[in-house]
Amino acid sequence: MKELDFLTVWSIIVRHWKCIVASGVAGIIIALLITKFLITPMYTADVMIFAWSPEDPSLSAKSHTDKKDSNDNNTNIQRPPAPSVTYQDLTFANLLLNDYKQLIATRRVQEVVDTKVKEQLIELRRKGRLDKQAGKLCELPKLKYKVFVDFPRQTHTLNISIVSPNPILSQLVANTTVDVFIETINEVMHFQRAMVLDRALIPSHPSSPSLKINLAGGFILGALVAFGYFLLLFFLDRSFKLPEEVTERLSLPLLGTIIEDNDLREADDIEDNPAAPRRIVAVGEVAQRNFQVAEGFRLLRTNLQYSMSLSEPRAQIFVVTSTLPDDGKTFTTTNLAASLADSGKRVLLINCDLHKPFMGKIFALKSEVGAVNVLVGEKSFDEVVVRNVMGLPLDLLASGPVPPNPSKLLLSDAFSAMLKEQSKNYDFILLDTPPCLSIADAAIVGRIADGVVLVICAGKTNSDAVERAVNQLKQLQMNIVGCVFNRFVPAKFNYGGKYGYGYGYSYGYGYGYGYGYGYGQQSKAKKEEIPAVK
Repeated sequence: MKELDFLTVWSIIVRHWKCIVASGVAGIIIALLITKFLITPMYTADVMIFAWSPEDPSLSAKSHTDKKDSNDNNTNIQRPPAPSVTYQDLTFANLLLNDYKQLIATRRVQEVVDTKVKEQLIELRRKGRLDKQAGKLCELPKLKYKVFVDFPRQTHTLNISIVSPNPILSQLVANTTVDVFIETINEVMHFQRAMVLDRALIPSHPSSPSLKINLAGGFILGALVAFGYFLLLFFLDRSFKLPEEVTERLSLPLLGTIIEDNDLREADDIEDNPAAPRRIVAVGEVAQRNFQVAEGFRLLRTNLQYSMSLSEPRAQIFVVTSTLPDDGKTFTTTNLAASLADSGKRVLLINCDLHKPFMGKIFALKSEVGAVNVLVGEKSFDEVVVRNVMGLPLDLLASGPVPPNPSKLLLSDAFSAMLKEQSKNYDFILLDTPPCLSIADAAIVGRIADGVVLVICAGKTNSDAVERAVNQLKQLQMNIVGCVFNRFVPAKFNYGGKYGYGYGYSYGYGYGYGYGYGYGQQSKAKKEEIPAVK
């Protein structure tokens, strides 16, 4: 089970921030459409009640009248004393707040409110003071509104809020509710302990939905959906992402990490284009333009040279294979061979992928004869081998025509004898074989080789498939000298955008570029003429 930490989350956000932002913008658009066309605007009208008033309302009324007359006549008139408010009155009123709240929600109050509101609506429609939408409310069997009652803590006030889709209905229901409520108090409790402080006004704008809140919520929800999608892909993805994962899961040495070069991503299809240019980027002028790629193969070359030692003076024979197709096996093999030859070593490169040979196309070589002709006895080795490819001590033995029984040819004594004979003439012999899980040729050739190099494509090769391939090779007692981590993009995993020496030397391996069976066209590179084998 993969672990989820802050760095992983941040890596997902950095890698997919454009998609996450785009999903958030889409969420804003959806929230805007829903708010404008699907959600009915609601209007809120509020009234406030004070939960204590003089027990004898006549005293309050008389006091108010006397005060008014006194101010008008500018005379000193003896007024009756104002009713006093005791602590017991306030405590009693506070205890009544819960009773008031329950009383407002009773059917007794609601039925009377509905009846009086309908009467008021009919009267307003008769006077022509209702618009067409409000006039339809008179025809409804039941008015649609909601009542909310709240009393703030440490106060003696009661707030009644009426929410409905019509502003006029909200105001009428709010004012009628408070009037019916006070009348009901007098009937039920036989005293008046409530007084209206603020009556409801017609709301000028909807209280909901809130456009700002909905747009913000739409963006957050859209971004979370995209992030959750990429997070799910992260947990479902079983491919190798980092070089450390290769050594941890496979317990094998990592000979090289080949980073991806953006200049080489525009690759044409070498399978369908027989005139595709060479993809040898480890040496020559192309290596100068792609320094990280070339330096990566040089470090890979160094690690491979010191990976093993032989007791007898002969060539070291390595099988280069991968788990599945399109992991960059052939490209890695050819560039590794060129890098070895560039260091002065005598190298023989043999195309043992007799099922689907591409090596000739990587070298811009149209080969009509090759290893197959040698193994069946039609030609000798010296007749079909291409000497000094690219002016280097690199000899190339193409595959030749596709045989009906490739595995049988590789199992033959002729193949073993050819390798034994040519190992006396070279320092290294590299065998490019088919993927080891799909075809058994890699295991067949590996039995007579000194070691096997396994190419893994970063972010593509399934880790479970690689483990099966490693176990299969180990069961056949193959010597797996190490792995090559191909097409790694450091910037996607917070390793930094441009790096080569520091990371490479600290681990003792280098970086290059492997992309399927080849690379894109290098338009400015000089094409060295290689003679075709006839």
